Amino acid sequence: MAWPTGQKKTREDVAKRNKTRSQNLLKKAKQQYIKDQIITEKLGSIIHWDTLSLKKFKSRTRRAVQITCGRCRMRRWVQFDNLIKLLRKPWFTGCCLSCMRGLTWIAKGRYRPEKRKTTQSGYIKVYIPENPMADKRGEIYEHRLIMSNALGRSLKKWEHVHHKDGNRTNNNIDNLELVSTQENQVLKDAIFRVKYLESLLNKHNIPFT
Repeated sequence: MAWPTGQKKTREDVAKRNKTRSQNLLKKAKQQYIKDQIITEKLGSIIHWDTLSLKKFKSRTRRAVQITCGRCRMRRWVQFDNLIKLLRKPWFTGCCLSCMRGLTWIAKGRYRPEKRKTTQSGYIKVYIPENPMADKRGEIYEHRLIMSNALGRSLKKWEHVHHKDGNRTNNNIDNLELVSTQENQVLKDAIFRVKYLESLLNKHNIPFT
């Protein structure tokens, strides 16, 4: 909305113009959105379009609407413009921030896992979301899964599975051994020192057996 040429603007005039524009935008939005809307059937978050009104966020007045979280059932105000952008996202659930932290990536719809993959650190991960040792993504390290199946129980968090030959992709049960956190750290330090000594011997052309 352009300001008339040659007319001096005052703070009151600008505030009045902004209020009129906000009311017009609010009226237009109310005509378009009327009934309550369920965001996801699985979680049950609800947008209450009948609560659409002008609310003050910090120093500005914005169009806002109330949303009921599908998990904790608490209502909260959300800016209308932000909500319209979020509704275009396939992963938007309508849950509040604290409840979103407790959701898995699969429940959020943000993750498309592979059945088997190699991580950047060289370990192999498999996708088994029903396993109690799986992380929030539904993945579990293959060497931990094989050791768990061999023992017939789930592994504790402090229990580590060590690769005897140092090859992280060789998950044969004969190549795996169960160690504690302290033992695992000692083994890692020992392997690092051996590799460092081998590099020094090679650098100075010192034969070793």
